[in-house]
Amino acid sequence: LASCADAAAPPPSEREGYQPTDVWSESDCVAELASCFAEVASSTSQPLPEFDKDDETAMRFVAAASNLRSRVFGIEAQSLYSAKGIAGNIIPAIATTNAICAGLQVLQAFRILRIQLEEKKRGEGEKEEGGAEN
Repeated sequence: LASCADAAAPPPSEREGYQPTDVWSESDCVAELASCFAEVASSTSQPLPEFDKDDETAMRFVAAASNLRSRVFGIEAQSLYSAKGIAGNIIPAIATTNAICAGLQVLQAFRILRIQLEEKKRGEGEKEEGGAEN
């Protein structure tokens, strides 16, 4: 991956002429990850930042980490710009899926409650019928 000489080089996002559409090399990804770790470690705002696709540090981290992982599996690396677009589509899709699942769980809970209520009514009706015979 990155040699010792590359480790001293600034991350691609801090280089002159950098464009968000540039695809980073492996050593660039390592430099970006190190830069993101340094930024978070020196930040006094919060110990573990939450993910936000509009947070530049978070997206640089995601782009660098996902590009390193994609190279392991032979998948084409993406630019920071592409990673932002992908994250922008994934997050609403997850929210929609979660909402659908929650709705189905509520419907299932209503079904279970209805069945329990019907069984209770049936049980009370049998007790009344049994009491009338005595």
